[in-house]
Formats: sequence, C-alpha cells, structure tokens
Amino acid sequence: MPGVGSISRYTDDFSMRIWMNPEKMASHSLTPQDVITALNAQNVQVAAGSAGVPPQQKTQTFELGILVNGRLSRVADFENVIVKTIPSTGELVYLKDVARVELGKFTFSSNSFVDGSRASCLLIYQAPGS
Repeated sequence: MPGVGSISRYTDDFSMRIWMNPEKMASHSLTPQDVITALNAQNVQVAAGSAGVPPQQKTQTFELGILVNGRLSRVADFENVIVKTIPSTGELVYLKDVARVELGKFTFSSNSFVDGSRASCLLIYQAPGS
C-alpha cells in the first residue's frame, strides 16, 4: 500500500496589512501606537465563563465552558475596530477612517510561479517501503 513519508509546503503565508494614512491619523490626533493599542484591546479571545456550574442545581447534567470569539479574521472586522472616541461629540473613529486594510502576503521577499502563473508548491516524499 503506497504511503506518504512527509510533505513540505512552499506557499505564501498571509497576514492582515494595515496601511496607515499619516494625514488622516494627524487629523484625528492619532499615533501608530494608538492603533496598535486599539487592535490589541479589540482582537482577543477570552473565556466568558461557564454554564451549568454552581450555584446551578445539582440535577444539572452538563457543564459547558463559554468562549467569546473576539479574534478578528476578515478585512471588514479590522476596518471596524474603533481607534478613538471623542466624548464631547460622541464621534467614533474607525480604523477604516485612517487606514487601508487588506489581506496580503506576509512577506514580499519570495514569489512562486509555474509556467508564468502564481503557484504554491508541495513536495511529497514517498514513505520507505511503499
């Protein structure tokens, strides 16, 4: 029976890219550190508690942990991060107001092509004796 010994991948990793506009940042008195702080505060995954634990009645059969998924994964999620509030007017400044957000390559230092088209490469090694 044929088998696979191992697989090596040579493909691009992706990351969320945030291109801050210096003029828009200055117009809202924002610094890059303000954006970083807002992203760290609003992009978290936390345990929200449990259901079915004491002081629940002893007849409760199940105990369930509750997770709140606050991890951002889409461009729109990142664009809607609040980077500043202005209490006097109630105005909210969103990341999309001061930056361009896009899903892009993690690094631009390498590119993979096959026959002139973008590609991902997988090297599949046969297992010994297969």
